[in-house]
Amino acid sequence: MTDQTSVARVLGLPELLSTVLSFYGYKRSTLASCMRVNNLWANEAAPYLWERCGAGFWDGFKPPLIRDLATLASNPDRLQWYARFVRKLQFADGNRLFCCAPPGASVEFDGSGDPTEYVHVFQKTKEDAWFHSSFQNIEFPRLEYLFIHASDHGVDLNSCSSLLVYFQPNLKELRVESATLSEDFFNSVKVLCPGLRTLDLTTKAGHNIEFSARTFSDCIAAMRSLSVLRMRYGWMNLWSAEILGGLALHQSLSNLEMPNIPDDWLRSLTATAEDLLFLKVHTLVIGVSDTGLEILMPRIKNVSKLELFLQGPSTNALATIASLPNLTSLQLHFSPGSVIRGTDLISLAENCKCLEYIRVAHLDFPQLMVLPTSERISDTTIDHLAWLLPDLREFHLAMSDTILTDAALISLGSHCKHLWRVSLAADIFIEDVVRKTHPNFFPTLAELNVILPESASHHYETPEETAEAFLKTVPEFCSLELYHPEGLDNEVERFADVVSDMARPEIRLLRTGTKSIDEEERTTSWL
Repeated sequence: MTDQTSVARVLGLPELLSTVLSFYGYKRSTLASCMRVNNLWANEAAPYLWERCGAGFWDGFKPPLIRDLATLASNPDRLQWYARFVRKLQFADGNRLFCCAPPGASVEFDGSGDPTEYVHVFQKTKEDAWFHSSFQNIEFPRLEYLFIHASDHGVDLNSCSSLLVYFQPNLKELRVESATLSEDFFNSVKVLCPGLRTLDLTTKAGHNIEFSARTFSDCIAAMRSLSVLRMRYGWMNLWSAEILGGLALHQSLSNLEMPNIPDDWLRSLTATAEDLLFLKVHTLVIGVSDTGLEILMPRIKNVSKLELFLQGPSTNALATIASLPNLTSLQLHFSPGSVIRGTDLISLAENCKCLEYIRVAHLDFPQLMVLPTSERISDTTIDHLAWLLPDLREFHLAMSDTILTDAALISLGSHCKHLWRVSLAADIFIEDVVRKTHPNFFPTLAELNVILPESASHHYETPEETAEAFLKTVPEFCSLELYHPEGLDNEVERFADVVSDMARPEIRLLRTGTKSIDEEERTTSWL
């Protein structure tokens, strides 16, 4: 009896109860139950359950959805009670993702957790942007993050008047993928969100632009707290040398993503003192030619993360980039006719000793990639590069005429003990890798993607035994993807499936339809 009384007293103290509930931040059904105990528990559990609202959070947390909150529109006081706890709002595009586990079993997937565990099925639903009208007289005093996905009617529904309710003094990050962007929009953000740090207006769906380049430049210049600006896509009709000049002189921007920059615009920047351009930028994503890159290089010496969409055939990009001493991450996208040289790769490794991530033609969509040709890039080149960069964590290198073999992969494993993702265009035969290595040879490798040359012809006599032996060399492994220009033969494809099944048993369970489904987590009422 004494113990129960002591526990009751502890859980009756708001500070201690809040501390206990903080350990259940990812137990949504538990938090929902706690909210039904009494007023004290409801007040302490609600900030954890309603901290986020919307679909699409990819860190394992499955919060209430926008439409859950909108169901309270008829009771404004109750709606306001929940809204005051929301720190992150994410409006989905109307394509609800369902993840099926055949045969017959299905689980609704709201954008959380690991989507690779499921077979994806999209179902069209009402866009979250339609619910803006439910919140027009509501305040979100704690809102720090707002993300509005592109949607079919986003340009019309996401107007300044609709979004104004979310513009709060505490807002730190604003991401809008489709909207009507007007002078009122930027002026409202500037006045109502003085602490805004991230403004992401990149879109592939399109914005309705209703403001001038001068208005945009003036508004961005006035946002003194802004450190991240992303406007890579959807801006070509407004993009100008004037805007580029304003961004180059901004005093607080550290992360900048911009559209393609013509060479003559970069030449116009030479009239400005070099030490005042891109003063604090350490992350830069742009489209530029080899000539433009040479002009730009002296002005971005502080950049540590660089992603380039190379315009026109490129032959000298790697050699030019080698002059960035603080570079830790590099990603390059090539145009047809481009060439990369082994000597330039070595020069990059010798001069950029802090490099941890190298993505030269990243293999997200191999069938759609433009691959450069290579000059004098051999297994010896990769061995030398790996020796120079022992702290590499990611290495992606794809070429249309590769002569690399499994020796390149083994060199990376020998010298780079923190490596966790590798993509190579190479003739890699996993049985040879197993024979030439030993258990735990790749202690941290989690993902391996291989583009095999057309001449590759591999035969796996005992795929299960080879897969088991291979996984002993990669204790943290979870993903093997093999590509061939003419498609994988059945035997190689079967081997890749066996590796995936052994590395991640949940995939096999889903494939056989034996994975259980947590009905409680799908049917919990948040209100």
